[in-house]
Amino acid sequence: MNKKTKDNNSVTILGIKIDGGVLVTIIIFVLFFIFYSVRTIYAKYKLDNGKTEIVFAEIIDAGIRTRGGLGAKPKIGYIKFRYFIRGKEMIRFCEPIDNPKQYHIGDCIEVLISLEDENIYKWNKSKGTFKCQ
Repeated sequence: MNKKTKDNNSVTILGIKIDGGVLVTIIIFVLFFIFYSVRTIYAKYKLDNGKTEIVFAEIIDAGIRTRGGLGAKPKIGYIKFRYFIRGKEMIRFCEPIDNPKQYHIGDCIEVLISLEDENIYKWNKSKGTFKCQ
């Protein structure tokens, strides 16, 4: 005698049957998307409407690296730069960078930083690099 087993791992939402694992994945993705969107809007608001300052940052490293994580990941270009604000040294990264070989250690870039949140900054890529003074 074969008994039919009932599928307890699925949920019906608006008449659509969704597997429980898929539902959890969708919820995690939606929460991540909301968090990322709010963070991006917050950073843009701070740079557009908050107290900001333009600083010249010195490039201290530039190259190509493999992104972290499991499996084979593509290589990306990056630059590492430093600047001083309120007597404090800040070291930051920008990635991915197209053609990282055009950036040289010791050159400077222009960076817009938020004075209200030290983790919010934006590199002015249109200005390019120039010799530090």
